Amino acid sequence: MVRITLVSLVIALSWSAAAHLAAAQGQSVRRGGVPGSQQVTCDIGPPATVSAEAAAAGFMHCVANFDFSQPEYATLSNWFDCDGTNSSVLWHSGSAGVTFVNPCNIHQKMDPPANQKVMNFEWLTSYDNNGYNQTRIYQANQVGGQTFNNWTKSPTLTVGNYYVETVNRVEGPACTSCPPNSGGPNDVYMWGNWRGGIEIDVQESNTIGFAAGNCGSECANSSRGHWTSWGPNKSRLPSGYSVFNYHTYGASLTSDGARNKYVCMWVDHLLQNDSGCQIAQTSNFNARSWLLASAGSNSGSATQNIDFDVQYIRVWSCDAWRTSMCNGTTLVTGANGLTYWH
Repeated sequence: MVRITLVSLVIALSWSAAAHLAAAQGQSVRRGGVPGSQQVTCDIGPPATVSAEAAAAGFMHCVANFDFSQPEYATLSNWFDCDGTNSSVLWHSGSAGVTFVNPCNIHQKMDPPANQKVMNFEWLTSYDNNGYNQTRIYQANQVGGQTFNNWTKSPTLTVGNYYVETVNRVEGPACTSCPPNSGGPNDVYMWGNWRGGIEIDVQESNTIGFAAGNCGSECANSSRGHWTSWGPNKSRLPSGYSVFNYHTYGASLTSDGARNKYVCMWVDHLLQNDSGCQIAQTSNFNARSWLLASAGSNSGSATQNIDFDVQYIRVWSCDAWRTSMCNGTTLVTGANGLTYWH
């Protein structure tokens, strides 16, 4: 079972707007006397290094560090509920309103490219289209879960505004015989549509070799993808980008709680989207989000097994994240379209 501690680190946030911008653009800064490489205690999981992108928006509190290299993740039932019988854990099979039909083929393994243990979400071709055939919902073909319990219809971990970061990859080689879009999505994302919020796909990839970061229809230009590896908004991807290699993906959601929200995304700490962060108008500023991770062939037609390997997922917000939306008061802008509420 994931251990939850009540100890948190209080850090002064009286640094300047210039320091905020430098942090978000990957420059070295000091935050209230705390070096950028400072590790802080997390409420869930082991300590984690403060992310510059999180710190820029004032999200200095580590809500959760799901570090899948840790020993407790060797046993699935320690942290994951497959069938609604393990209510003591945070993660439960399924996605928002969708019951997954496939087995919980999720296990910790040593991945040589990472030289460490990772969490492997594996979809097998033998699963075929079972999920859709039984539920008439394509997403039911996936393997994975969320910090929401579909059996009790209640969240187990939610945040208001946040920064989330993950390191993951899809195992190659590229599937040359897979029909278009069949090898995914394999993703880490935040779901806020429960009560009028926003879906933010930190990263979606497939075994054909494509990837994207997406924001729901509430975001400007959402139909083009916040960033993609194949077409729109791909100009800022790191050189040599490949879904088959490990990359660091990040996304932030910030708001003042009254006017609008901004969504920013990063790949390997490079701000994405050809025009930078995107504005997200919404009528519900109190909608909280929960975390999801999964792999699978939504169409059920992939001709190659799918292995999605995740090193970690980290969630950052403010100290009062349990009861607050963690809104900002100042709109900060910077180079390359960087825009967020702090």
